Amino acid sequence: MDSATRDTAYTKEHGMEKLLDENSREELGKEVLELRQQIQKMKTCKETELKLTRSEERFRILFEYAPDGYFICNLKGIFIDGNIAAENIVGYTKEELIGSNFLKQGILPKKYLPKAMKNLAKNVIGKSTGPDEFMLNRKDGSTVWVEITTYPITLDGKRVVLGIARDITEKRILEERLLRDQKLDSLGTLAGGIAHDFNNILMGIAGNIGLARHRIDGESEAYDYLSIAEKAAIRGKALTQQLLTFSSGGAPVKKTVSVANEVAKAARFALSGSSVEAEFSFQDEECKADIDTGQFNQALCNIFINAKEAMKKEGTVRVGIEEIEVKEKNNTPFLPGNYVQISIRDQGGGISEGVISKIFDPFFSTKKGNKGMGLSVAYSIIKRHNGYLLVDSDPGRGTTFYILLPVSEKSIYTTKRYVSDGQQKTGKILVMDDEEVITAVAANILKEIGYTADTAADGQEAVEKYTQAMESGDPFDAAIMDLTVPGGMGGEEAVKKLLNIDPEAKVIVSSGYSNSPVFADYTRYGFKACMPKPYDIEELKHILKKVLSG
Repeated sequence: MDSATRDTAYTKEHGMEKLLDENSREELGKEVLELRQQIQKMKTCKETELKLTRSEERFRILFEYAPDGYFICNLKGIFIDGNIAAENIVGYTKEELIGSNFLKQGILPKKYLPKAMKNLAKNVIGKSTGPDEFMLNRKDGSTVWVEITTYPITLDGKRVVLGIARDITEKRILEERLLRDQKLDSLGTLAGGIAHDFNNILMGIAGNIGLARHRIDGESEAYDYLSIAEKAAIRGKALTQQLLTFSSGGAPVKKTVSVANEVAKAARFALSGSSVEAEFSFQDEECKADIDTGQFNQALCNIFINAKEAMKKEGTVRVGIEEIEVKEKNNTPFLPGNYVQISIRDQGGGISEGVISKIFDPFFSTKKGNKGMGLSVAYSIIKRHNGYLLVDSDPGRGTTFYILLPVSEKSIYTTKRYVSDGQQKTGKILVMDDEEVITAVAANILKEIGYTADTAADGQEAVEKYTQAMESGDPFDAAIMDLTVPGGMGGEEAVKKLLNIDPEAKVIVSSGYSNSPVFADYTRYGFKACMPKPYDIEELKHILKKVLSG
């Protein structure tokens, strides 16, 4: 083949190859493009799958670690799934719950079953319910209050119910405490309204009985009858004082004392004569608090007596004292600060769930013949001292009462002993009261013990008589003034006027009831002493001797 022929053949061959290469490239390009598209689709699917996996993981984490309890059940109430908070609320593991019916499990008390079944019926027809409050039984036998909201949802193509439960136990405790305080305040309004008149009546009765008893032969039969009547009047006074504990008056007259000493004294007194013993464990015997020793002793005695009765008068009451610090309020009633904590634990049968929330209610009692005032009085007294009284009971194993009182930084109060000179004090005394029966009986008592008495119906008349007596050169040695006079000048205003006239005036404040802070800190208002009504001959004699002796 010559060269020309070879060139022509080469050109044809080369052109075909070139054409073939171009076709191949196009087809290959299409294949590559398709392959790339397939790869991209696979990549997209993989990313989607990965996103779905991550989303499921994220939502599973949110579900598992949500602060509220999540319960998932079918439309028959069969438990399907739940989270960690749900396990913590009821005390059962998820594995223990799966497959069980919450309507039959026993977690829900019988009295709440109708409400739960009604809510489930609404879920079946596609309606949500709540929030509703339920009490649940935990695995360990304790109870918990929850607020439950339910939603009908679709899961894996099936209709199920999602229940979201929020633990509101602390909230319920605070609400019950607030409700109890409101009950006590309501009772206090009632008690305060009747106390003044009732104590005035008692003053008239007890005072005149005492005077009559002083005037007759101690060996006579009438003397015995009068003594019995006087004791009954004194019991009436004690009952009134208990009622007044709930009122807005009667603020405690505080002084700084060793809490350990007061607790030990109250325990010995309340448990004396019984087979119940007190076992003390004081981590810090130097704990101090500002308290009204009379009121505080009454509160302690009521708690110790309750413990004694719970143990059927045999056993050991364990008493502990320690100082604790509350740093944050954290949904509790305690204000931050340092507290003296007193624990009083008995070995009785404990208090049931249905009763423990009511034990501080006025007039509530499970004991036949009991007036139901002891623990409610104790609660009110501790509350007046800016403290807290709590109870914790383990049915069958005993009950523990906790008293928390603010720690005092002051020095312990010491009593200055008064030594009498043995002489009967006499003098001229002014009595101011808006009740005629009070001024009459007080004047007669004063005369009986050797004093001269004059009376006034209100503060204005008392100031006028006191001024006239000074100007005449025959002044009063002391004055006894009622704190409150409806529609007139009471003792608080009158004592200021008397001190302007006579800076050395010796004025005693007296009242059957008052919501004024004067009684708690009478010296700050210019009084030398305080004397609650009704008072008897011995009380009046003692107070006057103390005041007139300076």
